[in-house]
Amino acid sequence: MFNPQRLVGEVLDGKYRLAAFLGEGSFGWVYSADWLVEGRARSQCAIKIVRPKSPDQREGVWRELDVLSQLSHPGLVQFRTAFAVSEGDLAGAICLVMELCGETLEARLQADHGMEAGEVRGVARDLAEVLAWLHGQNVVHRDLKPANVFRARDSWKLGDLGLVSASGLKGSPLYLAPEVMDTEVGPALDVWALGVLLQESLTGVLAYEAPSEAALYGALLTREPTIAPNLPPPFDAIVRGCLLKDPQARWTAVQVLEALSGATRQPAPPSPPVPSPAPLPVPPLVQVDSPSPSPTVPRGLVALGCNAQGRERFQVEGGGPVLVSLPAGRFVMGSPASEDGRYRGETRHEVILNRGFLLGEAPVTQAEYAAVVGTNPSHFQGRDCPVEQVTWFDAVSFCNALSRRVGLEEAYVVHKESVIWKGLSCPGFRLPTEAEWEYACRAGTTGARYGDLDAVAWYAENSGDSTHPVRQKQPNPWGLHDILGNVWEWCWDRHGDYPPGVLADPLGPDSGSLRVFRGGSWFNVAQFARAAYRNYYVPESRLATQGFRLARSLP
Repeated sequence: MFNPQRLVGEVLDGKYRLAAFLGEGSFGWVYSADWLVEGRARSQCAIKIVRPKSPDQREGVWRELDVLSQLSHPGLVQFRTAFAVSEGDLAGAICLVMELCGETLEARLQADHGMEAGEVRGVARDLAEVLAWLHGQNVVHRDLKPANVFRARDSWKLGDLGLVSASGLKGSPLYLAPEVMDTEVGPALDVWALGVLLQESLTGVLAYEAPSEAALYGALLTREPTIAPNLPPPFDAIVRGCLLKDPQARWTAVQVLEALSGATRQPAPPSPPVPSPAPLPVPPLVQVDSPSPSPTVPRGLVALGCNAQGRERFQVEGGGPVLVSLPAGRFVMGSPASEDGRYRGETRHEVILNRGFLLGEAPVTQAEYAAVVGTNPSHFQGRDCPVEQVTWFDAVSFCNALSRRVGLEEAYVVHKESVIWKGLSCPGFRLPTEAEWEYACRAGTTGARYGDLDAVAWYAENSGDSTHPVRQKQPNPWGLHDILGNVWEWCWDRHGDYPPGVLADPLGPDSGSLRVFRGGSWFNVAQFARAAYRNYYVPESRLATQGFRLARSLP
């Protein structure tokens, strides 16, 4: 029998020196490797050596790798390249070059015999986020299990995407859903495996156990899964929702995220009306010499002078949201290939914004929302906390209602689920475009963030699992608070790839069912709190992580 340890020290493809044997799986061997440039080690990577057993399986591996090369997400183990070996002991093998991660979840569970609920919550969040994204791309992993979940700094990543499908195998029996026996699989297969994995991580109890694989398949078909007693909330509901035998009734990855964030799975019922608040206190102002205040105050606003960064500030009449005046300009949107956490939808391109605009100094708060709409749908209650559990349609309706309140033309024409925006020339309140949002977030900076993340944002590592009152963190260079972290912020745009070339005043794709939101939230890890990161969901989604920020065009 061939000993895979023998390959340690071998150089593959002229530039990858196998440094250590890490393990063996269904598809071959995994090594850590040094990437060599002019004979010197420059960085480390992982090499997965796959040995197809037939021409059809070989063709399947290359086909899946073509798909894998198009997928990039902070929650996926990064695929870099692949090559074939034509001679020696590995002749016929296909080598995958991957990001080198830390221990697997399997190793973690074996070492400590289970995990605390707080740590499992992080695992659940990271896996549900990447599964929701994959399923939005019509991709099913098919082999979610602890051995395919990897530690990477402060988060967990999903690996081995596509290889089960390429091999023709069904997946790992202990994590298979009942429908795999007789139907084409879909996203529900991954959600079942997630439920098994989470229960195992908390209690060590598997959904099904049997003395043989045949007996295990029989149990899948004939009895209900084992649900461990006394699972802590919200895992009691999550595990039961993930382990529903009917794939049509089973929860989705988005519903798992909703449960983790404390959101309702259905639209929230109206809250009792909240009395209109007194005008909100305005933070102290610092007058500066430049730029000079504009002699014209836009209709419906009260001038507040300039902020410490020299930008003009206005408050909506009646003590409403405070907005900051931002200049027209041009910037590079997206991220460089080297940026940590980058994914493929962040292609760099130049954007020109031909007109200045007003943008909320902070996300719309619960008090500001309730004063206009009369209800507060938020999961985390707090007058000065950002409003959340608002759909994209809720945000649009708020903008129109605020415009009516101060006598402005409404920016949106709404008919049932159809929304038409009158365009940048309309003076009514609105959502920012995705380009406006990133331009404002960057505020002239060019890095992943405009400051130290702990100083500027509430995110998973410092939020204590809740939102916080706005304006507690340092603002960006234009005086905008909480534009990273606290809550995601809905934008106008539908989701789609950026068009090529220089873009002037882009408004996003003309069609599509998903809407963009930006900035990360109290619930998300650091990779998502970047100026270039793009997220998107159906506009009807109602999560305790979703809020919005007000915008308005300048003449």
